Amino acid sequence: VSGKRSVINTLTPSDFSATVNFAELSLTNAVPIHIELTGEKARYANSVTINQKTMSMVINLEDVVEQSFDVQVSLRGEPKEGLIIEDADTSPAMVTLTAPESVIARVSHISVEVDATQVQGDVLLECEPVIYGFDGRVIAQNDDVYLDYPVVTVNIMTKATKLVPLAITPVGTPEAKYTLSGISYSKSGVTLKGDAEILEGIDALQIPGELLNIEGAKEDVKITIDLSAYLPEGVTLYKDTGSVTITASITKEKENGVTNGEEETDPTI
Repeated sequence: VSGKRSVINTLTPSDFSATVNFAELSLTNAVPIHIELTGEKARYANSVTINQKTMSMVINLEDVVEQSFDVQVSLRGEPKEGLIIEDADTSPAMVTLTAPESVIARVSHISVEVDATQVQGDVLLECEPVIYGFDGRVIAQNDDVYLDYPVVTVNIMTKATKLVPLAITPVGTPEAKYTLSGISYSKSGVTLKGDAEILEGIDALQIPGELLNIEGAKEDVKITIDLSAYLPEGVTLYKDTGSVTITASITKEKENGVTNGEEETDPTI
């Protein structure tokens, strides 16, 4: 900048502005840069000469496009004991992202985060979708990068769980002089899943007694069954294969100093 010293000495960088007019864009995507005094110092425009070193700039142009993405639900933490989140979806299920092509190419997914520790049951939540890049970082939304739905509704669906023991009453009677000494299971119990109202009335999973028939038995009777076939309506197994082995222990009764066919010694002899 050249001009009278009295004027030049009053000027600071903030007194100048650089502007471009895209109407002047050339075929090579170059546009002239116009530098001028602004504000109070604009009155000195005719008193100074601005000598530009950079006369133009090249603009990198790219198309602004739209692309739809599924909205994923990310759960943080675990709900309270005895409760599980069975499903979670959003309305709308998809959102449309408007952004420059280079930004769209960086998008990995769009998701909403739900704090599962605060979930007490079925609930509808209003959440803001977040855009994530392939590097795991958040892509900020602005006037050039935006979603058609800045807020979506998240539908959280829950189920109750309950650990219950197994129970069975065998049918039949062992062979004479033999007795049922006990029943054992390959697992102590199973975790059931269902509505809280249904599980509240279940204290044990009852297995039909006719499955364990000990009629005329002189030795242990063992069965392996799939528990899923004997669940109450509206109840399923939670994190369990359902297979269980049940053993009815059969022992010979003591008689005349003899147990299980072996002679006992009479301590009085």
